[in-house]
Amino acid sequence: MEPIQQLELGIGIIIVLVFIWLLLKGKKERRREFTEAEKQAILERQRGTDGIIRCAMCGDTDYKYFQFHHKIPFCEGGETCVDNGAGCCAKCHDIFTRARNGKE
Repeated sequence: MEPIQQLELGIGIIIVLVFIWLLLKGKKERRREFTEAEKQAILERQRGTDGIIRCAMCGDTDYKYFQFHHKIPFCEGGETCVDNGAGCCAKCHDIFTRARNGKE
């Protein structure tokens, strides 16, 4: 290989590495778990006019045991934020997750 070809190859490799670095640098770290503040905001949004917090799916009122669900699945790019969250009882969360994963 001629010296000029080696130089061109080296420059090409450097350009590719810089491009990859820039792509990775701009990528945000995603978190799956809702924060306590987000959970509280989700529950407050689900509080009815009677003051009772209910499961987003079945209306169960035992919110102390709610699980927090991504409306747009995390694995499909759904964000972990209040707008994409719902508080549900364990039974509804399980039914929804199974249905989404094609197991029901």
